[in-house]
Formats: sequence, C-alpha cells, structure tokens
Amino acid sequence: TTHQTPSHPLTVWPNPANDILELKIEQPCDIQSVQIFDLLGKPQALFYSSCSSQLDIGYLAQGAYIIHINQVGKKHVSKFIKM
Repeated sequence: TTHQTPSHPLTVWPNPANDILELKIEQPCDIQSVQIFDLLGKPQALFYSSCSSQLDIGYLAQGAYIIHINQVGKKHVSKFIKM
C-alpha cells in the first residue's frame, strides 16, 4: 500500500480573520502546541493542545502573522492576516 501525504495538510481560515482562526488539520488532538509569530519572528501567542480547531486571535493587532503548529512527529507552518 502506498501512503501519500496530502499536498495541503494544514488549512487556516478565514483568511483574513477577525476574532477566530479555524484550523483544518488531520488529527487535531495530536497538536502539541500552536505558536503565532509576527513577520519579524517575534512570538505573539502560544496555545497548547485542547483538541480544538479554533483559536481566539481577537486580541492580536491587525497585520500578517506566521503560525507554527507542532504535532506529534510533524510540524506545519502557514500564514494568515488578522483584520
């Protein structure tokens, strides 16, 4: 049997987002942590696993961000815009 990795294992939406950022990812309960950085690499938020696919980002300033998701044995990176 051949196992193929999906071409987009992580989707964040809506993008741009206002208050809630949704994560579409396989096995969300395997998420160990989610880190959000500004474009200069400065940490802005840290979330730990709760098996939730929603992140409250209402307190972040408007702008572009990079999101790092650490899953058991995997790391995913994506970008989003906070309105």
